[in-house]
Amino acid sequence: MKAIRIITILLVIASVKSNAQDIQYGTNDKAGHYCNVGDAKIYYEVYGEGRPVVLLHGGYHGYIDEFKHYIPILSKKFKVIAIATRGYGKSEIGTKPFSRRLFAQDVKTVLKKESNDSAIFIGMSDGSIVSFLMALEYPEMTKKAVCIAGSVHTLSDTISVSTWAKNFNPEDFEKEEPDFVRERKKLMPEPERWLEFLGKMKITWNDPIVVSYEKLKGIKCSVLIIFGDRDDSNLMNVVDVYKNIPNAQLAIIPNASHGDLSPRTNTFILENYILPFVAK
Repeated sequence: MKAIRIITILLVIASVKSNAQDIQYGTNDKAGHYCNVGDAKIYYEVYGEGRPVVLLHGGYHGYIDEFKHYIPILSKKFKVIAIATRGYGKSEIGTKPFSRRLFAQDVKTVLKKESNDSAIFIGMSDGSIVSFLMALEYPEMTKKAVCIAGSVHTLSDTISVSTWAKNFNPEDFEKEEPDFVRERKKLMPEPERWLEFLGKMKITWNDPIVVSYEKLKGIKCSVLIIFGDRDDSNLMNVVDVYKNIPNAQLAIIPNASHGDLSPRTNTFILENYILPFVAK
């Protein structure tokens, strides 16, 4: 029976993968919504029904379409809420200084609008940090948290990561990737604020993330931490974070860089780690 069930799941995954390209995730008007969080309108898309699963994309190139392979699979069983972080894509920038905790507050407001149930948060990179913060600061809203390629302590930053964040130049980004910038501006409510947005993100990337190990011990929900052994961040610090969360699981993916774990590239992480964790 177990073998039959696995085969059935694989057939469903293959089916939804073939249909994933038909939907323009991140610009799908049929699924799109806005939530007013006070100083900005946050854009998000909803798919499926059931317990809410909140998808939180990464920074830099990240956006809702990062989860284009995840959404059709998860929406078969869950109510998927894919949120565009403020300033990204169709979400407004607002007036407040950027921080991961502000992003978490935005997520909280969107979730309260969409559901009275606690949610499963799945975050990639920058979104992973927000998943950690949801589990820490909004435990009543967090059923489980999946944190992919992200941590919650400055000790996770290697010299290369810190140097990149410190030297990031918004003007150079536009010169180096004009096509990407052009397409991203088309989505923005205020494209003239593009450089301002990147400046705010630079401050965020350089803002120390310090969640003490003592606070991590207070996280009550189950947490799945997924990390690549070739990531640019400090793997041993990630292990320490895992050790200090009571109900945590840690998956170290061999020969995997930061980008290799991106939902944009494949569904390996979803199929082999996230779905079994969520099902328990």
